[in-house]
Amino acid sequence: IARDFILFGKPDVTVVVVDATRLERNLNLALQVLEITDRVVVCLNLMDEAKRRGLDVDHRRLARDLGVPVVPTSARYDEGLDELLQAIAEVASGAFVGKPLRVGGRPTALNRVVNELAGKIEAAFPALPNTQWVALRLLDGDERIREAVLSGELMHLQKELSSPRDDQASKDRDHRLVAPADGEAVSVVDDAGAEILELASELRWKVGPDFHQVLMEGIFTEAARLADRAVTRSDEQPRFDLDRTIDRLVTSRTLGIPLMLALLTLVFWLTIAGANAPSKMLATLLIDNVYVWLRDGAVSLGIPWWISGLFIDGMYLGTAWVVAVML
Repeated sequence: IARDFILFGKPDVTVVVVDATRLERNLNLALQVLEITDRVVVCLNLMDEAKRRGLDVDHRRLARDLGVPVVPTSARYDEGLDELLQAIAEVASGAFVGKPLRVGGRPTALNRVVNELAGKIEAAFPALPNTQWVALRLLDGDERIREAVLSGELMHLQKELSSPRDDQASKDRDHRLVAPADGEAVSVVDDAGAEILELASELRWKVGPDFHQVLMEGIFTEAARLADRAVTRSDEQPRFDLDRTIDRLVTSRTLGIPLMLALLTLVFWLTIAGANAPSKMLATLLIDNVYVWLRDGAVSLGIPWWISGLFIDGMYLGTAWVVAVML
């Protein structure tokens, strides 16, 4: 029911609450939701309990890996809830556009089959953001998705997803969809849907009986990898992480401001003095060498002065100066 609503109900944002003390197990749900929609906020709850158990969860790394906001909270102490509401508002309003992680790691033969079916679905429903997920569900024999393809419900869904949301539409939460009223439109949808379902039936024999098991293994493997990257135990030697090291340095109370000033000084130096060296090299190449070669070549070929003046002395020389000075 929740999955069908996320797909067909077009929620403004979906909040996935995960347990920070059992991140690997909970990420399975988050990854499956991310296959359906990119309007997701992950609420990393029970951070207080994770800290008590000696678990350090790097929510910023997890957010980078998942491609959506991850907000650490301790709901029982009202910690992080304001930040969670802000993240929800940004995703719902479109101020933040997620780039969600899609689970890979499928065997080559399965990927080939999924891509073939997804291409057929994309041709019929080009505005759908999750054609690969729909293809996986059809290969898995999902009756609800089969019905949506055949009835034209996906056609209505892609039209509403591709059109901008307005306030009135957001207030009107009656998302029950109906088939197109026009007979010709119904016929087109029926034909495209029937072709998609026929292809799905043919391809299902190629994926083998362990199709569902392979899919779930991929999700569990990816969840374990993400959790291993994000979680460090107190008794473990901290792993070197370049992103985390940079974060720690530039947000340090003692080093943050000096580093900022050093970077600004570097930028000013490059702008005023440092850029003179490459600028001089470009000027020597483009003006002292290439321009002279082009001008002499035009003279030797007998090109009229007004043509060489327009293209060589005008267009080329002007562009060369701009490149040498500004690039």
